[in-house]
Amino acid sequence: PRIDFINALVGYVVGFNGGNGMIGKTTDGGTAWNIQYVNSSRQLLSVKFVNPATGIIVGNFGIILKTTDAGTTWVNKLEGLKSNLLDVCSIDSNRVFAVGGSGTILSTSNGGINWLTQISNTTADLNSVYFISQDTGYVVGKSGLILKTTDRGSNWNSIPSGVSNHLESIYFPNSDLGFIAGQNG
Repeated sequence: PRIDFINALVGYVVGFNGGNGMIGKTTDGGTAWNIQYVNSSRQLLSVKFVNPATGIIVGNFGIILKTTDAGTTWVNKLEGLKSNLLDVCSIDSNRVFAVGGSGTILSTSNGGINWLTQISNTTADLNSVYFISQDTGYVVGKSGLILKTTDRGSNWNSIPSGVSNHLESIYFPNSDLGFIAGQNG
């Protein structure tokens, strides 16, 4: 998501403005925003905080930024992939997944220090990732693609969606109920 609130008052938003990556932080529930510009020409596309101090941002050309001080400073953890990273999701403070163009799935098991490429078995753009438990997660992407893992991302299998529209976002309010949003309805 482009916006992530860690509680009712503190939230972060990412984007791109004037040729620089942009990170906004609010501490008053969104009434006012403090904007930081990251020394990068990469568009920032998704942010996820794994706890109040530690957050991960992903964006164009595979950029991954990490903070461990509640957004005061951001450290570049990865850059230079050919694929854009479009979404990031955390299972816990150590296990984080990022998805993006050309079937890219990256994972870390040490809080974003090292990132490994997962085999997605697709070259389609992957737009959103969501885990409903430690083991089970879903990815959605172009042409109605849905991928599912039941082994913490070691294997990803395609499941039928019944649509050919591009799927843009996935969310589960609980493990039994999920929503997918896509193009054209």
